[in-house]
Amino acid sequence: MPLKSEYRIEPLSPSHDRAAFRSGVLELDEYLHYQAGQDARRKIAAPFVLVDVHGSILGYYTLSAYSIRLDALPNVISKRLPRYPLIPATLLGRLAVSAACRGQRLGRFL
Repeated sequence: MPLKSEYRIEPLSPSHDRAAFRSGVLELDEYLHYQAGQDARRKIAAPFVLVDVHGSILGYYTLSAYSIRLDALPNVISKRLPRYPLIPATLLGRLAVSAACRGQRLGRFL
């Protein structure tokens, strides 16, 4: 099922109505309501929101800088990488979809 063209992914901003978002998972809802903006300002995480044409948040995810120890990777992967002790990576932190959008495969898209 293709994503509707009227949906957009945007970096979280103060203009987004975070208080209206409900995924049905209290921890994920509270993170978006109270912590995500602070994490963005502090550059701890980069929260992104999926919004509809009205600007309503349908889902969100966060990305953070991460690193993996080279010796923690399987040899088949590590032998193709530079010999740095830490390999840079991106961590997909939190991901949630509005309870009203369940079954639309938005989580898979995000």
